[in-house]
Amino acid sequence: MKRIDFIIITPTGIVHESKPVSITVDTADGQLTILPEHTPIVVPLNAGEIVIRTENNEEIFLAVYGGFLEVLKNSSVNILADGALHVEEIDEDKVKEAIERAEKLKEQELDKSSIEYAKVSARLERELAKLRVTRKRRR
Repeated sequence: MKRIDFIIITPTGIVHESKPVSITVDTADGQLTILPEHTPIVVPLNAGEIVIRTENNEEIFLAVYGGFLEVLKNSSVNILADGALHVEEIDEDKVKEAIERAEKLKEQELDKSSIEYAKVSARLERELAKLRVTRKRRR
């Protein structure tokens, strides 16, 4: 069975490295599944979920918040992400607290064109992505 050379890299280092048979990610245009010998592409990623399928038909779930996916000719796939966590690493209670803090900051009298507003919105988007992945996959 053909497999993909796959790696997820964040500013803090390698988060995941394996040789799966498929990878599914959330992009601005919807979900995209990469299989061996996929056409080379580069696409931006939305904050969301990555599903990695192994040759034993097991699934590994990660939350990712922003970045790019790159597919190369030789069935290599690289994700350069702003951040990524395995679902087991996500503390749902801490995520809920972070969402509450971000929502309160966003409700304050921030100018919607300000850099601070954009930072708070991005933080909220990351935390909501983590919460969605955690709730979806821990059931």
